[in-house]
Amino acid sequence: MNTITYLDQTISFLDPDLSIVENFLKLNPKCKPFDAYSALASFKFRNKDAEKGVRLLSGGEKIRAGLAVSLMSSPPPQLIILDEPTNHLDLEAIEAIEEALRLYQGPILAVSHDETFLENIGINRVIFLSGEDGGAIE
Repeated sequence: MNTITYLDQTISFLDPDLSIVENFLKLNPKCKPFDAYSALASFKFRNKDAEKGVRLLSGGEKIRAGLAVSLMSSPPPQLIILDEPTNHLDLEAIEAIEEALRLYQGPILAVSHDETFLENIGINRVIFLSGEDGGAIE
């Protein structure tokens, strides 16, 4: 797994033709299946849920799966980049993502319009892009 994880809006690094656990094992080749299932269970993908095809996941489930695959890798990523991670998600999905990101010990670079989400995951420096020239305001 790369030392930088980029979670775009579609979590495109997950293979839609594989299950969550198959993606986990593919992207973490040194991991044993038992450990993959244990890691996924900590992200609320227990037993058969971990065998669900990525193509069948809701938006929130897909983001959770992407976070599980990347955060539970060994070693974990040194940086996570998030692109509008809360778009089209219900409150329960957002809270699950916040919980997972609060456990992450590294830096997070997030693009988001959701200031509450940013605050809840511990983002303490915000740069706003505004105006006609797209200038930055800290």
